[in-house]
Amino acid sequence: MKYSLLKKSAACLLAAALSFAVSGCASPRQASDNCASPSPSLDDLYKIEKVNEIRDKIIGRETVESDYYLYYIPDSQLADMVKEYNKLTAEMTYYFNRMSIGICAALLNIEDTTNPPSYAHAALPKEVHEMEARMTHLALYENCDELYRTDPLFMEHLTIEAGGSYGMWAYRMHDNLDAGAQQTLTKYFELIEQLTSALSGYALSLSE
Repeated sequence: MKYSLLKKSAACLLAAALSFAVSGCASPRQASDNCASPSPSLDDLYKIEKVNEIRDKIIGRETVESDYYLYYIPDSQLADMVKEYNKLTAEMTYYFNRMSIGICAALLNIEDTTNPPSYAHAALPKEVHEMEARMTHLALYENCDELYRTDPLFMEHLTIEAGGSYGMWAYRMHDNLDAGAQQTLTKYFELIEQLTSALSGYALSLSE
């Protein structure tokens, strides 16, 4: 009798298992897979990659090519923000480049060929132009003081000039601006913060 009861229980368990399998829910994992949201399409994955590239260009203070925001950002308001970022980047790059040329001329004890602008400046050694370009680029970041003090290209000059007036140049890149430039720079930093956040949100929406 004991064998009969065991046989009957086994048959019941087998029937229950077959019924569960037929229902399409053979396991909790399978049920979870069946209910999972669809993955982003290949087109969306490509757009996400391009949107992230735009964000990285902005973080790197690069100008964003028009094809990027025309083809990969259908939101006109977001695209306009990228256009405004490009405009302000160009304005502030020009402004800080003029400052950098004069500062480098003083640091390196070379004739200031920018007052008035002269073709002689173009003939200066490549190293001078590299220093000017680096100084200009770092000025586009809010924490440029720390960037200058830890950049190998400027550390020696800052140390040598520590006791002189030009030893303070790194700390004054954002302090000695005229009112118009200061207003533009403040707007620039605020726009970058808003834009990088908006682009990250847009990329996330494409992945959902």
